[in-house]
This record gives sequence, structure tokens and C-alpha cells, in this order.
Amino acid sequence: SMSRGLGDVYKRQNIFFILLFYFSSIASVSAEAGELLRAIERVLAQSDYALDLQDNIVFSKMDVASVEHRFVTKVVPLTNVGFTQGTGSQQVGLEFRKETETGGTVAYGAVGDRLDQDSDYVVKNARTARAYVRVSQGLFRRWGKEYNLAELNAAQLRVREEEITTERARQALILDTVRKYYDLVLAGQLVMKSEQALNRSRKHLESAQSRQAVGLVSKVDVYRAELAALDAEKSLQNRVRQKNRALDSYRELLRLSEAEKVTYGKKIIKMEPVVSESWVEDLLKTRLDCQAHQVSVEVSRIELAKAEQDLSPDVGLSFTLEQKGEGETVEDAIVLDQTNWSVQLEMLSSFD
Repeated sequence: SMSRGLGDVYKRQNIFFILLFYFSSIASVSAEAGELLRAIERVLAQSDYALDLQDNIVFSKMDVASVEHRFVTKVVPLTNVGFTQGTGSQQVGLEFRKETETGGTVAYGAVGDRLDQDSDYVVKNARTARAYVRVSQGLFRRWGKEYNLAELNAAQLRVREEEITTERARQALILDTVRKYYDLVLAGQLVMKSEQALNRSRKHLESAQSRQAVGLVSKVDVYRAELAALDAEKSLQNRVRQKNRALDSYRELLRLSEAEKVTYGKKIIKMEPVVSESWVEDLLKTRLDCQAHQVSVEVSRIELAKAEQDLSPDVGLSFTLEQKGEGETVEDAIVLDQTNWSVQLEMLSSFD
């Protein structure tokens, strides 16, 4: 019974040590992964390249906002104040103008005119006022949403293309960070191995010198041990220089100052990729460069369609309805007791 009790104790101790080793290994792996993840987060947050990628997306969105502004209602001042010799005029007014997606323009506003009478001519009804609505529509060139929204659609697609390109660049940046991180870890391990090799060479040299002193080995063995120690010292110096270069490159990537301490793990974690069974079918969906190419093709198609429609003449049809008033005073003019309308067909493009 005593041996059985001691056996149970030993079993429990073995299980305890196995569990302790297992959990310590997990903690070590998680610590290594934590250092790497912190490095990746810092690179993506504050590295120069990551900031440039963010700026590119902002610039693309600004281009979209600039094109969208074309379809926003604009306030156009209709003001002309001046003095001329003879008969002159001054005008004060305001117009609200909005372009539609189908190529039409809706404008409405009010304007007042004043004619000078410093001349030999007698001017009747020197004050006029008008309130009007004008609707115009392009017939050939500016007809249809596909043409008028071409710039907006292309700008939105470029934002999508920039986002895809940025994501691909972020992945490349993460890969570069992982490489430089493990370059530093590997350089640190090689320095440690070189230090151990140097210590062994020095101990071997001391042993050779002691054995040569009592006549057990020849002087040649001592020379060989000295050369081995020198080679180990040279190898250590090279490893230290490699580690310093890896450290400088890592600092530059993370934008770390000289005063900031660099922390990194001591082990290289094995990474196992996860590949789905349908990777061939999903290749075009997962490859970001293929997605960016498809977006670029769509942008080219939109620009080509717009360029082809630009070959058509720019003919516009407009309809205007206005209420007009005239008189010698402003009070008489703002009565607006006249109704006028007009229909016009305009050729807005040249013959070149």
C-alpha cells in the first residue's frame, strides 16, 4: 500500500509537471504573439507608409465629394453695378441653379435692373424686375444618367480601387513587419549561439594550454585552439553587427526613437496557413490584385462610353417662364404684372 501511495504521488507530480510545462509553453507562445501583434498594430497606426495609405483614401474620397458637389444646388449672384458714359445699367439679383442626373438644369431666381438716364435719350420704365423659372435639358450629348454620372461613378470606383490597393499594401506592410521582427529575433538567437561558441572555444583554448604545459599535447593544438577562438570572436562580432542592423531597420519601421526600448520575443513561432479546399474557385475573390484589376477595367469602360458620347453635338432645349414688372420706380416694378414664356433650342458645342 505504501508503494501504491508513492506511485500515486509520483503520478500526480508527473501530471503536475506536464501541465505546468504545457501552460508555460502556451504562455510563452502567447507572449511571443503578443509582442508581434503589438509591433504590427504600431506599424499600421503610425508608420510613414501606413499614414500615406490613409491619405490616399482621403484624397480619393475628396475627389468623390468634388464630383458630388456638381449636383448640389448652387447660389449664383446676378449682380452688375457700374457707371458708364451715356446709357448704362445696374443689375442686382440671385439665382438658384441645380443640375440633375439626366443632364437637365433647373434654375429659378429673381433679378432687378436699373437703367441710367444720363444721355440724350428718354428711357421709359427705367426699373424692371423679374422672377423666373428656367428648365433646360441636353438632347444628344448630355442625355442620360450614364453620361452625366460617369465622373461620379468613376470616382466612386477609384475609391474602391484605392481601398483594395491599400488593403493589399497593408498586408505587404504586415508581412514586412513580421519579417523584420523575426530577423531581429533570429539575429538575437545567433548572437547568443555565437557567445556560447566563443565561450566553448575559450575553454578549449585554456584546456589546450594547460595540457600543453604538462606535455600532453603539442604546440600545434594550442595554435589550432587559438585560431578557433579568434574565428568564434570574429563570428560574434559579425552577428552583433547583423543584430544592430536588424534593430535599426526595426526601429525605423516602427518609428521608434533611440530612447525607446525595443522589446521582442526569444522564439520563432511556427505559422501554419489555412487554405480552403475550394481555393481555386475562390482565387479571383481573394486575390486583391485581381479585384483591383476588375475595378480598373470598369473605370475604363465608363470613361470610354463618356468619350464616345462626347462626339455627339451638345444641343440644349430650354423652357423659361417669368413674371415681369416695369415702372419708373421700384414699387411699380415689383408688382410683376406681366407673364412671359419662351422655348429655345441652343447649340452649345463648336464645329471643331
